[in-house]
Amino acid sequence: PGSGKSCLLANVIDDWIDKGGLGLIGRCTYVTRTEPLAPIRAMFAGFLGLTGDETDAEQIVRQGLARYDLGDGGEALVRFLSQPPDLDAGNPRMQDDLSWQQVVGAIERFVRQRVQEAPVLYVIEDLHQADSLTIRLVHRMAQIPRDQRFLFIVTCRSDPTLIDLKSRWDRDIELRDLHLRDSADLVARMFGADGVDDEVAGFLWERTEGNPGRLVELTGFLRDRGLLKNHGQSVVAPAPGLALLKEVVPANMAQFALGRLEHLNEIERRLL
Repeated sequence: PGSGKSCLLANVIDDWIDKGGLGLIGRCTYVTRTEPLAPIRAMFAGFLGLTGDETDAEQIVRQGLARYDLGDGGEALVRFLSQPPDLDAGNPRMQDDLSWQQVVGAIERFVRQRVQEAPVLYVIEDLHQADSLTIRLVHRMAQIPRDQRFLFIVTCRSDPTLIDLKSRWDRDIELRDLHLRDSADLVARMFGADGVDDEVAGFLWERTEGNPGRLVELTGFLRDRGLLKNHGQSVVAPAPGLALLKEVVPANMAQFALGRLEHLNEIERRLL
C-alpha cells in the first residue's frame, strides 16, 4: 500500500484510451472475496451497460453477447450475469444452476473474440484479494496467444497464492520503497522546488521509510500547516527547524494517522 500502483496504472489507462483503445477495470476487495468472479461481473456490467436495477437484465445480457460464440457455457454465463451476485459460494442453488467451469470457459471464449474486434485493456486490481475462480480465469487468460492487440494488467501485493501465476506473466514490475534521493525528489516536486534541505529530506525519509504514499501524506500535512516551505527553491523547515518537526511528527505512521483524526469533527470520527 502506498507504493504507487494506482498512480502508474492511471497513466497507462489514459495512454491506452488516448490511442483509441477500450478499457475495462475490475477490483477485488476483501468484501467480495467470497463472491465468485466478482471483478469479472463488474467488467461485464460495464461492457453491457448493466446498472443492477434492470427488470430485463437477462434480455440485455443475451442481446449484448448474441454475436459471440460462447460454446456450451453460453447459457451458464447469461444466467450468471443476469442473476444478482450470490455471496455464499457454497450455496447448493448456485452449484445446481451454474457450472463454474462452463462459465469460466465461456468468458475465455468471449475474451479471445473480443480482442480480435478492438484493442482492449483489461485491468484487475488487488488480485491478492480475488476469489479462487477469478484466479483460475487469470491463469487461462495468461495462455492467450500474443498475436492480438490487447493488454492484461493485474495489481497485487505479495501473496503465496500467486507464486505459480506470476511465472506465466510476461512482465512483473515490483514497486519498492524509495531511496533517500528519490524521496527528496518527490518532496521537491510537490513544492515546485529544485531540492530539499538535507536534514529535512533525511527526516521525512526516516519517518516514512521511503513509502511514496506515506511520504506524500506526511509532506502534505506539514506543508498545509506551514511546517515546510519553499525558500530559495529549496524545501526547508521554518525556525526552529528540524527540532519542531521532530516534536510535531510521531515516530510511526499509526500514531500519525491517529493524530490526523483529532482534527476531524465528532461525526466524522464516529463514521471512521
